[in-house]
Amino acid sequence: MHPIPLVLLLSAPSSAPLGCDEVGSPFGQENTFALEGRVFSRFGEARASYVRGHKHAGVDMRGDYRATIYPVCAGLVTAVQLSFPHLTVVVRHHRPDGSIFHSSYKHVTDVRVAEGELVTRTTALARLFDEAEHRRAKFGRAPVHLHFEVLVRTDDEGAASWSAMSMQALRRYRSDPMELFGSRGGSLSPPSPRR
Repeated sequence: MHPIPLVLLLSAPSSAPLGCDEVGSPFGQENTFALEGRVFSRFGEARASYVRGHKHAGVDMRGDYRATIYPVCAGLVTAVQLSFPHLTVVVRHHRPDGSIFHSSYKHVTDVRVAEGELVTRTTALARLFDEAEHRRAKFGRAPVHLHFEVLVRTDDEGAASWSAMSMQALRRYRSDPMELFGSRGGSLSPPSPRR
């Protein structure tokens, strides 16, 4: 991840949408309760790709072909990284208490934002694959989906996504994304950074 230049944060207008006191669905206006039904691969599950046995650093949520993806709350785009089929948009969010977390949106295309751009809940970040792109991605029987992560630290430069072999190692850098949305579908304040 690239650090955010201080001048960028200081030059943001005073009405800049950086606060994140309530979260929503990355699929738009959908109630966050509906996200539970979209999840087909959970946080912390053992994975067979890349480093065999690593812990899944996020959740995989079914989507519709070409579905538009939105940030879970207002923030600042800090990275647009990797390439097809792992293209990822990362957004930095500020909690009312001053703490920070990042949300990560992977397996997207047609990115509509750039690093350094302020975004709101209604800013389209990117879209999920169409049918041809999904076939080209070679995800096997997995449906078209969004891989969504909540980063509580970024000094691993993304490595926890494929290298954390225990829950303890994973939780140093990631938080269970479903905790962000609340157990009953309501919005919670974003997770506190773990040390």
